Amino acid sequence: MLFSNIGLSLIFLRSFVSDSVTIISNMSDLTNPEVQKDINIQEPYGLRVIGTQNPEEMTREEFDNSPDLLFHGASEPFIYDPKFAYNSNFYTNNDGSATLGTAFYTTLNKLQAENYSYVRMMPHENEPLNVVELLPKNARMLDLREKTSLEKNAPVPKEFFEKWREKFVRHYKEEDKENTPWHIRSFETRYLVHLDKLEKLPDIDLRSMLWTSVDRRLTDGKYPSPPWIDLFSAFMKGKGYDGVIYIEGGEGKKGADNATYCFYNTEAINTFEGWHKKE
Repeated sequence: MLFSNIGLSLIFLRSFVSDSVTIISNMSDLTNPEVQKDINIQEPYGLRVIGTQNPEEMTREEFDNSPDLLFHGASEPFIYDPKFAYNSNFYTNNDGSATLGTAFYTTLNKLQAENYSYVRMMPHENEPLNVVELLPKNARMLDLREKTSLEKNAPVPKEFFEKWREKFVRHYKEEDKENTPWHIRSFETRYLVHLDKLEKLPDIDLRSMLWTSVDRRLTDGKYPSPPWIDLFSAFMKGKGYDGVIYIEGGEGKKGADNATYCFYNTEAINTFEGWHKKE
């Protein structure tokens, strides 16, 4: 998660809803074999390791021409710091939404990164755009795009959903109720109900699972930056993933769907200067 007051920014991304989702009018229909049969569920690609060539040993030319080069559009100039606490001042200083968790958001699409910078800089659109170039190093990414095409998102595996639900339930039960603001506790209680509804569905999208996107089979709405995103980031790192690859939509008139490379482990990515910095 990136903050504008220090030159850091989030990629604000619109909801993704697959065209292949079957509309279900009654939750009880979900157990109907005929309904289940009509739903074509694709598998995600799964683990993808990116940045297998060590960026610390690259020349500037090799770095700039790497096929793994990623871009981040920001509201103002900044120096990337992998040790920065991207969850600090979360509810007051974020300039977008943490749709996939507390993380550093990047894309392979430089034009979309430039567009994001442009949108976030308004009304100062005449100033130079702020796009940072970075490379990952042996980053273990959960690629949730369809294995067969990489053009759409696949549902999260059922086991993945269950593990996340277990972690959140455990967090909810062990949470210090007396020192947790009532509105946060109430929000978390409603999220438990949301997860119970999702559990009955034959397929679950990542952002539906995090409640940052609308699932049109339900009537639960969405929340751009819910309070459990830090927990999800910790969950992903605990599962051995440095980040996730997931298709989202851009922002503004030139916004377009593209794959977001979202890093929970911010030390798995850096700039040329960062990788070559002498300790």
